[in-house]
Amino acid sequence: MDTALLEGTRVVELASSIAAAYCGKVLAELGADVIKLEAPGVGDPTRAYGPFVGAVPDPERSAGYIYVHTGKRSVTIDRAAPLGQSLISRLIADADVTLIDRVPDSADEFPCPGTTVEFVGTAHPEHQHFVVSDLVGYALSGYLYVDGSGEREPLKGGGRQPAHTASNYAILALLAQRFGDDGRRSGRRIVVPEVESMATMHWYTTVMWTYARIKKQRIGNRLDLSHPVSLYPCRDGWVAIGAGGNDAWRLLALVMERPELADDPRFADGASRLQRADEVDAFIKEYTSLRTREDVMSTLQGLRVACGFVSTPHDLLVDPQYGAREYWQMLDQPGLGQLATPGAPFKDAELEFQARPAPRLGQHTADVLQTLGISAEDQRHMRWDHVI
Repeated sequence: MDTALLEGTRVVELASSIAAAYCGKVLAELGADVIKLEAPGVGDPTRAYGPFVGAVPDPERSAGYIYVHTGKRSVTIDRAAPLGQSLISRLIADADVTLIDRVPDSADEFPCPGTTVEFVGTAHPEHQHFVVSDLVGYALSGYLYVDGSGEREPLKGGGRQPAHTASNYAILALLAQRFGDDGRRSGRRIVVPEVESMATMHWYTTVMWTYARIKKQRIGNRLDLSHPVSLYPCRDGWVAIGAGGNDAWRLLALVMERPELADDPRFADGASRLQRADEVDAFIKEYTSLRTREDVMSTLQGLRVACGFVSTPHDLLVDPQYGAREYWQMLDQPGLGQLATPGAPFKDAELEFQARPAPRLGQHTADVLQTLGISAEDQRHMRWDHVI
């Protein structure tokens, strides 16, 4: 029988960052009861993010909001009102986990008897007022220094990687604590900086400097250890080929109908081929540019040579690999119909991981406040006063 890993865990999301939102999303999909606190009448900032479903600008149609808030409950409370602050304190008092963003000089505004996860851009005390965007996170983490081509400015990767990386580390820390402490409430504070989280993504590039004082250079899509490892144009797109090993290179040479290259001493090993990378790439482009990306990929994969085409969003939706893994889940979003949304990248026969609809603004305010013993009449007065 399927079980929810975090069933019975109460999370209060008192934050507006993408890092906190994605963390709350995953916790909700693992079974936690995640209460998303939003401003009355306005909602979370992500509600203003486009694109919008059906190209109709509306806080309930924001693709950004829907994606990072699936499975949560929405409660609207005015944090600036004294009564609103009292309500939030009572909610947090019953929470196992509270997700917050660092607010300078007020990070302890709502103490949590459970675990507090604080998402920050950078954790240095002198930098607590720093504003860290995606690009700034890439820059301060050192990631930009090694990304792109040497003759051009550094190149930022796609997506919100600093925020998502911080989210994943926060989830890992929470799960480690839960199983290490048998789920006991601890009063701990976990600080997760986006910049440091992103710095871990270098793999060996940072320790090349700290261990051996070797500074990695930007070389685009190539690998600085061997070749060919790069992107190559096809008739209908691009393919990534990883044939840096000698066996893979020999197979690639045969596929390209250039068997003489396999025994050419100029290309005897990965380092030699890297020194002549432009020449090697010219041979490969001559082959790939005449073929479709699917043809190149299937041919090389059939010989166990690493190759994959650059997928478009549509490719991801129809890819049989994702279909076989049931990665895409149909989200029945009220008022919008069914939307295909990413599921879990892992599978466990006994673990339920199900995406549930994102909440409408304030959808669960009445129910949640009722659990605090606040009557319907008192809630009406709070609405008149714009507290909820």
